[in-house]
Amino acid sequence: MTELSNIIEHMSKCLHEKGYKKTRLNYIKHQDGLTIIFAIQKSENADNQWYYNVGTAIDQLHNQPVTDISDCDIVQRLDRTLGGMPITAEILEKGIELWEKGWGNMESLRRKAIEDKLPLKTKIEVKRFLRVVRLK
Repeated sequence: MTELSNIIEHMSKCLHEKGYKKTRLNYIKHQDGLTIIFAIQKSENADNQWYYNVGTAIDQLHNQPVTDISDCDIVQRLDRTLGGMPITAEILEKGIELWEKGWGNMESLRRKAIEDKLPLKTKIEVKRFLRVVRLK
């Protein structure tokens, strides 16, 4: 098995246990009015290069369910290495847990928007929405 195959196998099991459903190349979870997506993207230019993408979509801002990472409102993309060291499946698993805690609930998103601590790739309309939304 290749390194990528091992990571996909590990993450598929891990994400399934966390409540994610696989749709095409994405793993999708719905919680707290949000859709969280994890995706592994192979490079078009090199066989041994891929990227990890994780994103959150605010369901209220979309007319239909979000099923693709490119439609998420808040996105983070990582190369397969970090500081020259490979990102292992175990590191990815911990990263998903941290993403869910920081970007997987509306209260945390709203707080980060007010503190101006959302990722650079966050759409301006999302920042505005999060700053004014009333939580129940």
